[in-house]
Amino acid sequence: MISHKIKILIVDDSLIIQKLLKNFLGKESDFEIIGVCADPFEASQFITEHKIDCMILDLELPKMDGVTFLKKVTQSCSVKTIILSGLIETDPSLKDRLISIGAFDAFAKPQGAGSEFFQRLNSSIRSAFARTHSKTISERTPSKNIDEVLLIASSTGGTDGVRKIVQSLGPTPPTVIIVQHMAAHFTKKFAASLDLVAQFHIDEINDHSVIEPHNGYVAPGNYHVSVHGHKDGRFTFELNQDPHIHAVRPAADHTFLTLPPALIKKATVIILTGMGRDGAAGLAHLKKHGARTIAESEKSAIVFGMPKAAIETGCVDQVLTLTEICEFLSEKFNKITDAAS
Repeated sequence: MISHKIKILIVDDSLIIQKLLKNFLGKESDFEIIGVCADPFEASQFITEHKIDCMILDLELPKMDGVTFLKKVTQSCSVKTIILSGLIETDPSLKDRLISIGAFDAFAKPQGAGSEFFQRLNSSIRSAFARTHSKTISERTPSKNIDEVLLIASSTGGTDGVRKIVQSLGPTPPTVIIVQHMAAHFTKKFAASLDLVAQFHIDEINDHSVIEPHNGYVAPGNYHVSVHGHKDGRFTFELNQDPHIHAVRPAADHTFLTLPPALIKKATVIILTGMGRDGAAGLAHLKKHGARTIAESEKSAIVFGMPKAAIETGCVDQVLTLTEICEFLSEKFNKITDAAS
């Protein structure tokens, strides 16, 4: 349970939206509407004078547009921002762009007082708060043994699926290693965009970096990633530019096949959408040594090549849609977190 009330600032010039948000969010015992502002200049002054956990921000505002204000807030303070804008309904790609520049989440404005919308908004507010506070705690917590590992291979059309998976995990997830086929200059931005929406820390992998429990890692573009175990119990990443595998670098097969035996039985392996067959051989190897394996179903995969190749090995435990994968992971790992707390 959250013992601290989540302090929320509403920034919207619509009196109707202001009233709607105050009425519905005000019903939550752990929420406190600390302020309502009609433009970014008023909001900026308010933020400097008050402690705020979450800001709900419109994009179409007087004096300064919401995107410009979002960038300023992201650069100057740690307030988590959730965008609420009618523009998202007409431009589905806008949400990803907003998240990439600093928004925690983004929703189209509700057409009425629908309970489903407010359930999703409430959940996003609580996730934003939990992520901020869990990271503050984890920064002070010394490293300990890695209990679970989640390995994800993804290619064409998979970035949104990866994002949904990390959002389904709580603040103390398994160690997450993501191999997304992506050019070198995009992987760092991709990792940063995932970090903004996850309740745990996610970063691009650095050479020889120590693998920490409950953190997420994204393979850098143009490098294969190996995982190495050490006598003192540490595990580290090593990067190399060996030849492309399946015409890609990074290749999930390279990472999967180097996973130390001590981690294999702790591993859950997921093959998401993508062309080709990267990850299939590595998945088969890990399955034979005790890992749990999942492939995305053709029903949700944008490109069924990689999941199909994995299924054809005969080593896949479950074939699930993306929604089912998220539900499975939430059930498996968030229950572990609840039991431990």
